[in-house]
Amino acid sequence: NAHVPVSLEPWEDSPSDNLEEENYYKDLFICKNKGDVLFTKSITNNYLIIKIEPTTFAVVNPSSITVYGKYDKQKAIIKIAQSPDTSKPLEYELTENGRAAFSGFFNLMQNGLGYLQTIEAYYTQSWQPEATGYPWNEYYAHTITSLTSPLNEAFGACYVPFRHIKLIEENLEEENNGLGAGLNFIESILYYEMITLWENVPYMTHAATYPFDEYPQMPRKELVETLMLKLLNCIDVFGQVKTNPTTDINSAIFPSRNGPLVMLARLSMMNAKWNEARHYLEQVVASNQYSLEASRAAALTKNSNELIYSFLSGNDLYTRVIEKNETLPGITYTEVYLTLAELCGLVGDNAKATDYLNTVIKAKGYNISVTSGNYRSVLTDLWKSELKGTGTYFEYLKRNNLAEIELNIESFRKILPFPRQEIDANPNLVQNPGY
Repeated sequence: NAHVPVSLEPWEDSPSDNLEEENYYKDLFICKNKGDVLFTKSITNNYLIIKIEPTTFAVVNPSSITVYGKYDKQKAIIKIAQSPDTSKPLEYELTENGRAAFSGFFNLMQNGLGYLQTIEAYYTQSWQPEATGYPWNEYYAHTITSLTSPLNEAFGACYVPFRHIKLIEENLEEENNGLGAGLNFIESILYYEMITLWENVPYMTHAATYPFDEYPQMPRKELVETLMLKLLNCIDVFGQVKTNPTTDINSAIFPSRNGPLVMLARLSMMNAKWNEARHYLEQVVASNQYSLEASRAAALTKNSNELIYSFLSGNDLYTRVIEKNETLPGITYTEVYLTLAELCGLVGDNAKATDYLNTVIKAKGYNISVTSGNYRSVLTDLWKSELKGTGTYFEYLKRNNLAEIELNIESFRKILPFPRQEIDANPNLVQNPGY
């Protein structure tokens, strides 16, 4: 109540009321279940009466009411904030501009991932190159050096999409965490494979220009923990319902939480946190969103029942020189089951380990009987045959102390050399031992 007459509309000659603020990248995506505070306002006998309705939105935009005094051009602004409906999941959607922008971005991701998966596939001898298949025969024979092609191309191809991610992140509002969470998940896929191949790699903290010579190497353990911290936000943002990132670009940016859960498990295992990794993967199983396909080929189709996350294949290196599938080898339900079989074995839950392993054997039509004596060899053979090309087999061999035996390599060959060009360009980059 006030002694000065007030109104909800400007009095004559009142100053204009313009509170609009510039919002960079606001046209890339929208939150579908985001809305304004619903309220009515009125002035009765110079009393302001506000009635606020219960919200049905997962995100509620703050609002305001301006009350104008009759004299001296005075006004008061009342800000209204409302808690969201926590029972409603966050749902994001790219705009047309966003779809156009990210179609090019995913070509860059496909290019970088294609390089890494090809290198890992030949280095783990999951495929044998042709006799004249230079330089792939050097990878297969484990004789590569810092000058071997295409190490430099592969390394650089990963940091191009990283730079795009940082450019977008630097212009996002803090509250717009849907797009930021999706980008954190996507970058973790590339970083995971880079850590597998090179171990201590530079981590891009902000956008810069090639050759990215200002980034120091980040120790493997620290980088893994950094990526995991960001992935935990994805679990809070995204829902459990299965999405199809290979047929819908919107699902590629805003996936289900199951993809980030698998990446959290992968990274937890890099730091030997077996129970933590098991916890993440058991959540994927409990979601009841996936089922095992009868073959690896079926698992890599774009409408696969077990595809959790992947990229469409195209003109990437892996598709050109290794194999042609509808999708690049990605995160599948087979990986979830085989990893759980491994994890249960590592923590001594042998009965459960055998159950997970037998589930895959039955689904894929193998005639194998698992015993305590052959459990490890069966798991290793299945990993190589069913998950080859996914960028996970090399890390599996290393964490189970099998790399030197299975690949017949010296210890220093468990990580690859940094490209000579990158060493020369980046004074912060220290060459891996043995090279």
